[in-house]
Amino acid sequence: MIRKIILLLGIAMWIISCQQDDQELDMSGGNTNNGDGIPVKISLSIEDGIDNQTGYIPMKVGTEDEVKLKISNLYRIIIMKKIGNKIIIDSLATGIADNSLREWDAASFKKGDNLSDLSLVLTPGEYYLSIFTGFNKLMWNSHIKKGGVVADDSSDGTHDYACTYGIGATSYSNVGVKYVSEEIFSGTTHFIVNKTEDLHSNPDPVLENIKVTLKRNVTKYRMVLHDYDGVDPNDAFESNFSEPIIRGNMTALNGTKFVDGLDIWGDPWYDQDTPTTEMEYCTETKSSMITFGNERYYFSTHGTRVHAPYFFSKEGDEVEVRFSNLRVYFGSNSRYYRYNETIDATLMHNNVDGIIFTPGSETDDNVWPPVTNMNLEMNGAKPKNPLDIFNSYAEFNFLQTP
Repeated sequence: MIRKIILLLGIAMWIISCQQDDQELDMSGGNTNNGDGIPVKISLSIEDGIDNQTGYIPMKVGTEDEVKLKISNLYRIIIMKKIGNKIIIDSLATGIADNSLREWDAASFKKGDNLSDLSLVLTPGEYYLSIFTGFNKLMWNSHIKKGGVVADDSSDGTHDYACTYGIGATSYSNVGVKYVSEEIFSGTTHFIVNKTEDLHSNPDPVLENIKVTLKRNVTKYRMVLHDYDGVDPNDAFESNFSEPIIRGNMTALNGTKFVDGLDIWGDPWYDQDTPTTEMEYCTETKSSMITFGNERYYFSTHGTRVHAPYFFSKEGDEVEVRFSNLRVYFGSNSRYYRYNETIDATLMHNNVDGIIFTPGSETDDNVWPPVTNMNLEMNGAKPKNPLDIFNSYAEFNFLQTP
């Protein structure tokens, strides 16, 4: 109990310090009150990394006008300054991905779109800057605060995490479960702000166009429910008249492990002390099915109460995963569905993968609540991939109703 109180106090103090640091950072683009501030303009690009590396050509190909990415509008800015042999956190702030929207809105991006430019005012010195999207969707290290030492002669800053998975809250289906509810992008840059001779000096052209390329740090694994044409109405997923909750256990195989978060440079981070080899899968869909002709699908889309098909990933580090105890719930004390076998898959960086379940016809009424079996939809000898039906960005382009 005492440890819990100390942890909560620590989180509260970190939140207060972030708010204070945000207030101290000048993001106006003009000079600071003491006359020493130098304007710095930073462009944030996602154009190079917005496309997933799937290798699939889906049946339902989108258009040039489709939304390719949807993220929360707030992102985290960590500004670090080199002083002697140390790199120290100079300021913390939250930026706005799309300046035309409110900070609590979701920002949507189509082909060719980028985040709004970022304008800062900094005093002379050598700087490092890291950007993390999904600021309010992640759990942040309490050591990320103004004045904290990031790196020195003995440490390069990669030993600890800056952010990691959120934890599902009470009253949600994923209570206590690690999750990421949107795609997370990050990027970093290094630059020097030189002192100008006076207020009328010409600005340094380098500081007028600093580019930070943001890269995706997650993989996406979908689980889709399919009421096929001709399914018995009594067995159909849709017969349950409620929002499905799709759950399962994930175990890393053959010495592989899950990425635990991102370090302060925005790079994938592993917990070396306690490697993560087991996780839970939990995502929801809305109660309305997506229809293609006589085929109907439950598909988790952006905006559901729990939309969490994402997992941190690292380029070159594939995670061999075994899914087990796969089940679908439609509410308390209601019939649920279960897949009785295991499924092996490989989570690859910056990728979209997944599986499709169809309802079975065997219901065990001798247990409560009753349980119906599920079948794994196949494409030859391999599980059918949802990319055969939904392209990489379908989550952002289907407007489902509750």
